[in-house]
Amino acid sequence: MPRREWTMEQLVALVDGSVVVGRDHRARLVPLPRPLTEVAEPTAREWKTHLTKDHPSDFGAAVDSWWHALATPGEPQTVRLRRELDGGWFEVEVTSVNLLHQDEFGCVVTSSRRLGEIEAPPRPKPDDDARFEAPQSIIQHLDEIGTILRTDGDVEHVFGTSAEDLCGETMLDLLHPHDLDAAVAMWLEILRSPERARNIQHRIVRPDGSTLWIQSTVMNRLATTGTILSMSHDISAGRAKEAALASSEQELRFLTEVVPVAVFRADAAGNVVFANTRWGTLLEDAETLDEVLALLEKGDGARFRRALGNARETGGTTTCRVRIDEGERHLEFRLQGVADHAHVEGDVDVIGTVDDVTSAVIQTFELQASAERDPLTGLANRRGLSRTLEAAVVGARPALVLFGDLDDFKRVNDDWGHEAGDLVLTAIGHRLRDAVRPGDVVGRWGGDEFVVVCLDVVAGHEAEVINRLHDALAEPIEVGDDTYQAHVSMGAVRPEPGDDAEAVLRRADTAMYEAKRSRHRGADPIEQ
Repeated sequence: MPRREWTMEQLVALVDGSVVVGRDHRARLVPLPRPLTEVAEPTAREWKTHLTKDHPSDFGAAVDSWWHALATPGEPQTVRLRRELDGGWFEVEVTSVNLLHQDEFGCVVTSSRRLGEIEAPPRPKPDDDARFEAPQSIIQHLDEIGTILRTDGDVEHVFGTSAEDLCGETMLDLLHPHDLDAAVAMWLEILRSPERARNIQHRIVRPDGSTLWIQSTVMNRLATTGTILSMSHDISAGRAKEAALASSEQELRFLTEVVPVAVFRADAAGNVVFANTRWGTLLEDAETLDEVLALLEKGDGARFRRALGNARETGGTTTCRVRIDEGERHLEFRLQGVADHAHVEGDVDVIGTVDDVTSAVIQTFELQASAERDPLTGLANRRGLSRTLEAAVVGARPALVLFGDLDDFKRVNDDWGHEAGDLVLTAIGHRLRDAVRPGDVVGRWGGDEFVVVCLDVVAGHEAEVINRLHDALAEPIEVGDDTYQAHVSMGAVRPEPGDDAEAVLRRADTAMYEAKRSRHRGADPIEQ
């Protein structure tokens, strides 16, 4: 890989006004060229002394920046840290450039600039027995077959033995057997790629039989220094946390699979990052919330978006019912916003459950319909009629309301009995319903009174509608061996501005009585 070459002028411009230090590949102090010390303040602090000044939470970033600098000669690596200086805390920008390949420099140049004073950051709170220390790290030089030539750093902690005892050992002999294949494959890649770095995580088996996870950055420098350089640090604590997290996630998935609802999590961009099997069943394995929106019935998408927005903005729980499968199925979403602290501040994930509530919706609809239905005729009752008429009035829809009352119906119950009366009322209700359009509503107001609500009837057609209803009742109704000829007195009104449903029905009732008084009574409605 081509390595960037720096001129002295470029390097002077980089470090001007900063604190600067030169180190070799093992992080040991080396002299800096005079032009650099003339424009920057040189420091002679050892590597670990620098780390002890940094906030413990930033140790990993500092070490990672150093490794990347070694692995990418000539490419500056910059990181921002919190550092304690002169009795206060400052945000510091640290830039490291690996110039070991340039003889006129021959070191890694690291410059530090104070960006500004900050409030003293809180010390990390220990979890159980966790300690916050500088990372346990080592640097090793190996030959082409992996023999350890030299080891520096926290050798005892990592390998459980001294640096002298490691010298002459083969690195592969120290690895866990399960990690050998990956290590050999990586080693062959390193040998084929001079000056290219590779990262690997593997386990070390120590003399007492215990194991420890390390992460190593390995680089082939046989052509320049005659060795293969390996920089490693202990990652056992991190691996233990990852294993605990994986176990926790496995337990969570088990729990979400046994509940009868869909469980999911979507990130701030709307990608579904977790879902149980039930989610796939209910929502066709949707991978994004946009795909969920595409499944919803027209009109429900806006409701779903509002619920999502409310959950993200408030962090509270929002419930939303929507329809899919052409309205045949009803789903209930319960959504809650969760701040995603691991990413950009302000990003909010959404967690939630989805339940199939189709049966409950149908049951509720049936109960509502039953509460608005006359049990004898199956027509709308007073409650159903009032709701229909109120909706028409509120929506300013032109409506024709007809209030009808049977003449001399009392004689049916008196002469033939209430069972015959019920048969007559049911027959009349069905005839009235068959005489109007599908969207019109026919109801039984009570006793022998019926109400018909015809929507969107053009003015001037009232008589036509009334005649059609009278015609529907013209045919006698058979009651056993007898017949009943229905005669209905009917009043018709239209809603007026300012009316409510009660006012319209009251005026229709008055109009019916006026019609009854003026009606020319013919033959006895009960015909033998």
